[in-house]
Amino acid sequence: MAGRYHIPMSDRFQRHILPWLVFVVGAVLILYVTWGPRLLRRTRHPASTPVETHDHGAHAGVEGPYEEPTGLHVPLPVEPNQQQAVLCEHGIPIIECHLCRYEAGVAGVDPNIARELLATGTIEVRQMTHRVLELTGEVRLDLTSVVEVAAACGGRVETLEKIIGDNVAAGETLAVIQSAEFGQAQAGFLENRARLALAQQTFEREKGLFEQGISSHADYLVAESARAAAAAIDAASRQRLQLFGLTDEQIDAFAENHPEESFGRLVIHSSIAGTVIDQNVVRGRLVMTTDTLYKVADLSRVWVWCDLYEQDLGDVVRVLAAGEKLTARIHAGAFPSDSFTATVDTIGSEVDYATRTVKLRLTAANPEYKLRPGMFVKAFITLPLVGAVIEIPDSALLNYGGRHFVFTRLDDHLWIRRDVNVGRVRGGVAQVLDGLSPGDVIVTRGAFMFKSEILKDKMGAGCAH
Repeated sequence: MAGRYHIPMSDRFQRHILPWLVFVVGAVLILYVTWGPRLLRRTRHPASTPVETHDHGAHAGVEGPYEEPTGLHVPLPVEPNQQQAVLCEHGIPIIECHLCRYEAGVAGVDPNIARELLATGTIEVRQMTHRVLELTGEVRLDLTSVVEVAAACGGRVETLEKIIGDNVAAGETLAVIQSAEFGQAQAGFLENRARLALAQQTFEREKGLFEQGISSHADYLVAESARAAAAAIDAASRQRLQLFGLTDEQIDAFAENHPEESFGRLVIHSSIAGTVIDQNVVRGRLVMTTDTLYKVADLSRVWVWCDLYEQDLGDVVRVLAAGEKLTARIHAGAFPSDSFTATVDTIGSEVDYATRTVKLRLTAANPEYKLRPGMFVKAFITLPLVGAVIEIPDSALLNYGGRHFVFTRLDDHLWIRRDVNVGRVRGGVAQVLDGLSPGDVIVTRGAFMFKSEILKDKMGAGCAH
């Protein structure tokens, strides 16, 4: 039969052969992407090249100096002359091999590019005599100078002598309550006072008769017992009036004059000098003994509660434990030109789970009442320190695997990773405890591109072995 024949693809080919063909092609592509660059690298650098320092066992999971979190295969000595002695697998100093130096944490960059993209700084050691903590705080009432005024008995508010915002002196009248219970206590006191006077007269008469032999000893003892009982009842009545807030002088004056208009009129006094900061009564209101009528506070001294970070806690505790006094300067946004003096007196016992801070209490003098409870303020505490410290911009710090490191300059185009131990980090400045030396030049900005270079094995390039 003349002409071309078109043979359709069979169902068997579609169902069985085609999937396998796709799988094989995909596997070849994956192998090429994964191993192609490494095979090319082996071709350029034959395997006969001696290997001086590279640890193959680390890649196979056996013991060796390689530690996964650091990203470094070959840790270099700090001394430059020793660095030249560390050879790579190609038999040359590893810092000079552009294929292997990343394994030692060394990255290279053209000096012209570095000047455009990087910022650097030279490490200097500073002798510190003190440092200043800047803390955020809130003004609170000094609870040792606050009283809540309540009525000692139920009654109706007759007059208000002071209202919220008024200043009061110690012992000054705040309000007057008309109370039947207080009136009964007053009447009972006068009644018992009269009984005591009668018992005293009876006792003195019986005593004279007994001494003259006219009265019996039994009558004398009865009179003496009655006098003692009346005295006890009188003392109890007096103490009851004291529970209503009356002083001994006020009780004696009442016993002397007891004017009728004073019956049942309970005068409420302030026990401290201060300011009425809360008022819960009006004229005519019926009050109970459980009601707080006023709150009076001495605002000439306030507390400032600050949040102290864990990293600063040790220094504060050290100073206080040595018996030294820590003072602070308080600044409030409402009074930018004013500074208030405070003293550190208490450190909290717990660390806040959310903020990781400890409460620190300051007591501040507030003679003009400018600091108001609830106001947010800044506290500056000067801590005495002795010793040398190294501080760097926190922008110079990089982190990988839970370790901090920076890049220091080897020469004009080479930079090497240096692991550092970091102390406190505050206000854009990090304190370096170990890992840097005076005179080291570090990258303070732009070091992330070096981090990408030395961690290329974590990003897919890897070692050719």
